[in-house]
Amino acid sequence: MNDRLLQLFTFLLLAVTSKLTAAQLTLVPAQDVFIFAGVKGKIPVTVQNDAEEAITQDLSYRIYQASSATLVPLDEKAPIPQQSFPSLASLTIALPFTPPEVRAITPFILKVFSNETEIGALNITVVPPKVFSRLKELKLKQILLYEPATWLRPLLDENGVEITDESSPEVNLHIVHLPNPDAEATWKDRALSNSVPTLFITGRGVSGAEKLLPTKSVQKNDRRAVVLQDWFIPDLQENPLSQLRLLRAIQLACKPELELAPNFKKTND
Repeated sequence: MNDRLLQLFTFLLLAVTSKLTAAQLTLVPAQDVFIFAGVKGKIPVTVQNDAEEAITQDLSYRIYQASSATLVPLDEKAPIPQQSFPSLASLTIALPFTPPEVRAITPFILKVFSNETEIGALNITVVPPKVFSRLKELKLKQILLYEPATWLRPLLDENGVEITDESSPEVNLHIVHLPNPDAEATWKDRALSNSVPTLFITGRGVSGAEKLLPTKSVQKNDRRAVVLQDWFIPDLQENPLSQLRLLRAIQLACKPELELAPNFKKTND
């Protein structure tokens, strides 16, 4: 009988200790992580220890594909190697994740557990490769691209976007990359004065560059332009979020009539 009571006491003690540990460890809220489909990557998760002493704990995590109403687990829970969490401090852990191949931008959720208790969740957005292939939906015949050094051209080429260096009736959009004042001065010597929409991607010291507003629209006479700050699209070649932001800026330049204010809604009238 005493042995049974001791076993029960030990079980209850472990259960209480587990719950107290889970309550002291929490996942720090973070912005969504964007990652390309089919590409092996790392998901950074930051765990906060609110206790006044260090905690050594085994954690686990599980990734779910999200829909409008359900969460579908991809695999079983995976262990996180035992970590020592400093008192009243946070620790960031990089968890491996190779997203499945998806055809559309798809949300996933990563949940972290202490034993069976969830201590937090992180949103992941999986982006299909070749983001700029969606430009075909805008029915762009040609894009006139000006850039002082090769930067954007390879990305557009691999997505099947037709690029030209000279103006023609087939051109529907100008994209002008001005990383510095020298590039701006060179562009002014050949700036085109027609009504084709223009997307300016500006760096520090260039007219229209600023630190506060990432994107803005400019209208002068019959010419429409969008100014995109280059700090808003860092690591463009590898960063899916930056590529999506550039895609949206192009959409804004080409089809501003499709943009809706929050208090507007589409009707079928």
